[in-house]
Amino acid sequence: MASIPYFLFLKAIIPHLVIFAIYARLQEEGFLSLGCGRAPEWTYPDAWGIQWVSDSGYVSGGTTYNLPNDDAYLPRRTMRLFQGNQSKYCYNLSNNAVRLGAAFLLRVYIRPGQTPPYTPKSANGTMVFKLIVDANEWSTVSVAVNETYDNEAYVRSQGDFISVCLARSTPDGDAPFINTLELRPLPASFSSVQRMSSTNTILTEVQHYNMAPLEVSLISYPPDIADRYWRNIALDDNGPFYKINLSDIRNLTRPEDIDIAPSTLFQDSWKGSPYLSFYWTQLVPSFTFSMQFYFAEIDPQVNSTGARVFNIFINGLQETSFVGPVDVFAAVGANTPYMVSGGADSDQSGTLSVNLTPSVQSLFPSFLAGIEKFTPTRLEPLTSSHIGDISVLYST
Repeated sequence: MASIPYFLFLKAIIPHLVIFAIYARLQEEGFLSLGCGRAPEWTYPDAWGIQWVSDSGYVSGGTTYNLPNDDAYLPRRTMRLFQGNQSKYCYNLSNNAVRLGAAFLLRVYIRPGQTPPYTPKSANGTMVFKLIVDANEWSTVSVAVNETYDNEAYVRSQGDFISVCLARSTPDGDAPFINTLELRPLPASFSSVQRMSSTNTILTEVQHYNMAPLEVSLISYPPDIADRYWRNIALDDNGPFYKINLSDIRNLTRPEDIDIAPSTLFQDSWKGSPYLSFYWTQLVPSFTFSMQFYFAEIDPQVNSTGARVFNIFINGLQETSFVGPVDVFAAVGANTPYMVSGGADSDQSGTLSVNLTPSVQSLFPSFLAGIEKFTPTRLEPLTSSHIGDISVLYST
């Protein structure tokens, strides 16, 4: 069984070379990309058409700290460090896409570098502080020297700005800092966005996985218009995988109800022997996570209904919230993306195992192109007192 570490997204050095740079174009409307600690006039157009700007117009306070030139991606080579005694330091994110009810992806990148700006308080050498979005606690940052912490959340705007705050974990705790902060609009058609609206939640600790061989790099913008980071988790460097040519993938039908996943996600599919099994550990015990599984029937031998049929089991139990049994060809035919989604409960130890098991009648093993996992968090309304606090912090 393959283990997918819980901290895979949170403490992973993001690959800097993306193999899809040939698609570079002007960025999507509503993108906001902040290089933290940069001079007010600083801008940087990257190789993928994303325009980076200084964070100085979106936050008040903090000091600039330059990292050694050990990070190939230029926007991440500085940080904004908040060493004052305020309870929190807040960014006010706004542009023409931020309006009441609109959904966004938020992403932070935090890296202290080889020579951090201060000595961590903890004996184990990690720096710990909190991230807050509007009135909701987003995550607790825990990062060591020369490590990387990155995290995504899906949120809905409660007005004409979104507040992202950093705070010490305790009054005398580590001073928070941040290297980059990104805002990306999410289409209202995304099932994850509709789920947020119907359940009055935000989605934190968002993770996107591409089931692909080791040589496949990060998938992000521009193949993914929402600029999600689909990381290859290299479950088995030697396969087995189904493959299809990129030219054929570009011609795939893309129904609106598959969350507009990038076509490149479906170029490879992890093939079971005959089942697929993987798991997460160190999760919140007995908690219901949201999951989305992505498929495309790219094996030309599968050309009829019933040829490949499998069920999804969570912690050994068939997950009834998913559409099942799954028969991708019967649902959408060949070379067409397909997604199933539902809730998945961790067990009492904080483990969440997933097993894709073919039915007795299935002629082919189970398979999988990609997977997303979300942590639903109840949305705390942004009250007038919260807005007042943020305004005071921003103006000081």
